[in-house]
Amino acid sequence: MNIGKEFSNVEKIVIGVGNILFGDDGFGPKVIEYLKSNYDIKENVLLIDAGTAVREILFDILLSDIRLKEILLIDSVDLRRKPGEILELKIPDIPLDNIDRYELHNAPSTNLLRELLLKNKADSVKIFACQVGKLPEEIKIGLSREVEEAVPILSDSIYKSFLS
Repeated sequence: MNIGKEFSNVEKIVIGVGNILFGDDGFGPKVIEYLKSNYDIKENVLLIDAGTAVREILFDILLSDIRLKEILLIDSVDLRRKPGEILELKIPDIPLDNIDRYELHNAPSTNLLRELLLKNKADSVKIFACQVGKLPEEIKIGLSREVEEAVPILSDSIYKSFLS
């Protein structure tokens, strides 16, 4: 993805992170799909299903000339909470020595997110995550019931709080 002049009118980016081939890890992309299908999204908002390529997208933003009001990342986590529980993870609260523990696929890179704020590329960077149930050991498409039920809840909250 080449983020540059063609995105000069974009003020907010919502990035869904995760692998749809591994059950609940596909939560982020599912939220993006739900937002696109169920809400009227303004022209200044870009919704991206990043899959597992979020580092590349964040790096493109970091190197681009654009400045954003908001970057929202939607991901799944395993923090030993109740499956389907939605959490807001704050970048300063994620310990640098435990970065990889917070992401199922070592993304998004917390260092890149911190750098986006330090380089003044965005006014705000937020991470919303859903606690996974049991992740499959083999390829399995589809979310667990608890995580599937969290998709419209988080989508509605994102739309009302950040996109309307």
